[in-house]
Amino acid sequence: MTSTRPKNSTPMTISPSLRAEPPVQARLLDEIRSGALRYQVFEAVSEVSVRAHEDVGVLRYQALIEIDFPDGHDDGLFWHTDIYEHRRGRWQVVWSQATRVPAGS
Repeated sequence: MTSTRPKNSTPMTISPSLRAEPPVQARLLDEIRSGALRYQVFEAVSEVSVRAHEDVGVLRYQALIEIDFPDGHDDGLFWHTDIYEHRRGRWQVVWSQATRVPAGS
């Protein structure tokens, strides 16, 4: 398998302590709750495109992020794709993916 990541892009590192240790989602939420991981800015800076199909919705947008975590700080512009499912009368995120927009793009 080959990587499709642009040569000049760098992945956003949230916290080395979150790598390859399940369940990542629970640990990420724990770090947010405790304040160890803190979003300083999470702002949509583009139009939010929405596609809805019965009980599934997909959002795509660019967001500016600034984040502090136990091992440092990161910031940048990211494309986000979020998938929601309608469960028990409410919309819930079931998948979210972000890709850094290379500087100068």
